Amino acid sequence: MEYSLKVEAKVNVLLIDAKTLRTYFGIKYSEYLGDVLAQFADRLNDFIPVKAPKSYFNAQKKQ
Repeated sequence: MEYSLKVEAKVNVLLIDAKTLRTYFGIKYSEYLGDVLAQFADRLNDFIPVKAPKSYFNAQKKQ
């Protein structure tokens, strides 16, 4: 079974509440959890390329 979580985003922020994010990833609530959304976004940023790959632009030109 495949699971997915669709989340809208702006340049510096994910538009999702902390409870939904915690529930999806199985993160238990803790009084000292900190700002899980900011931590998650920072970590996610490490995997997002700065520029779109050339193949993306070529696919756009064909449309």
